[in-house]
Amino acid sequence: MRRGTAGLVGVVLALNATLVVGALFSERALTIAVVFALDAVAGIARLLYERLAAERASTAPPAMTPLRFLEPLYEMVADKRGSVRVAARFPSVSPRNLPYVVDQWVVCFAVFSVVVLAWTALEPFEGGLGPTLLPAVLLVAAKHDRIVQTWAAAGRYATASARTVRPSRDIVYSTVVACVAVWSLSRTPSDPAQVTAATALFCLPKFAFECRECGVGPWPLTFDPAGGATLDPLSIPDGPPRATVQNDRGVVRAWAVHDALSYAVLFATSLTGFLGTVAVLGSGSLRVTLWAVAIALLAAPPVAVLTVVAVVWLGHANEEYRVYDDALVAYDSLLDEPQWVVPVEDISSVSVGDDPLGWTILGLVHVLPFETYPVVVEREGGDDVRLSALADPAALASAVRASPRSR
Repeated sequence: MRRGTAGLVGVVLALNATLVVGALFSERALTIAVVFALDAVAGIARLLYERLAAERASTAPPAMTPLRFLEPLYEMVADKRGSVRVAARFPSVSPRNLPYVVDQWVVCFAVFSVVVLAWTALEPFEGGLGPTLLPAVLLVAAKHDRIVQTWAAAGRYATASARTVRPSRDIVYSTVVACVAVWSLSRTPSDPAQVTAATALFCLPKFAFECRECGVGPWPLTFDPAGGATLDPLSIPDGPPRATVQNDRGVVRAWAVHDALSYAVLFATSLTGFLGTVAVLGSGSLRVTLWAVAIALLAAPPVAVLTVVAVVWLGHANEEYRVYDDALVAYDSLLDEPQWVVPVEDISSVSVGDDPLGWTILGLVHVLPFETYPVVVEREGGDDVRLSALADPAALASAVRASPRSR
């Protein structure tokens, strides 16, 4: 066992021992329940981060609904090359993995239903929070940090794709264990012996799952994180470009606002209907149903807005288009990577469109005009390229037409 793995196992043992020993010495059930809940929330956040950190490109598309209403959002970053580091101690994240985080909304709907059902069945906890909470929370943070560090040191993220690094069932499992544990602890008498017994009982499946995440003990990983495809590097011309045209961040910002508001309404409506139905069928209580609807209306819009703004911004805000004598290159200045290359000799025509971007009401009133026109690059034997957020569309079109090898 490597030193890092041994340290991780030690943190896992210390966390579970802290909970059991705390319960043994008259710790309140509320404290244990809060730790279980915080651990589950932190675990879900870590699982989603690990999906972003996977370095290989997924060979299968993200999960889609029959209506495919998320497909335009996915397409903004699906082919992104490169990664960005959000903190020095954590592995870099790849924007192209964002769709494989967003597609977990289906799993989150199922998780929300479990949480709502557990919430409706809770009994009031006796007493308040105890002294075990602080060391337990610190150990929870240390555990999830060490899992990421250990996996990064072992090179697992370098050989994994977003679909293979962590399966969706891990989110469901950790949520179900936490919800059942909290529900059971709420109904456990305040006697230390019974609180200790309940804590030890639910620490067993929790400990087994944690050992599996560490890849050690009698519960090793039951899946292979390795998978996906490596991307061949793009060849770009030597020397400086003849012209460079950037995307207009004001246009990208307006684009993000438009899409964020649209998806916020859609997501809030869907989550409200889903949780309201679960609450009615699961509890039959008007109070619980109103709480479920209120939670959906409060949680869905900010989650949707932040997610969509991040996707649109990472997809377009830092792109610039470099015109060389023999190629048109899309380059992302944040990721410091070329995104695609189109040889000039493959371009049959380039034109500035006459349909400005904008958000209209019945096609008549521009309530959110983007005030720009797209450049359409038509290719011989390939898909056309549509550039919709340029700061100077005419300048790019003129530069491409002026290329020595342009038709």
